[in-house]
Amino acid sequence: MLFMLILIGSLIALVVFAFVISRKVEFGEARFDSETGKVKTEDHPAQAGQAVPAKRIETIDTDERNK
Repeated sequence: MLFMLILIGSLIALVVFAFVISRKVEFGEARFDSETGKVKTEDHPAQAGQAVPAKRIETIDTDERNK
């Protein structure tokens, strides 16, 4: 009986640990500068013009789809 309690407690602790770690870890690809070893910043140029909101495909006219 004690073994089952330890096993269930360990499983709960493992799930809680995985949940906490998954909340703290940043996902994605890290890019480093090979000379300095520092993380590279995003070098995306600013886009010209205003952002266009997305539209549902069903609401777009057929003329607009062919563009």
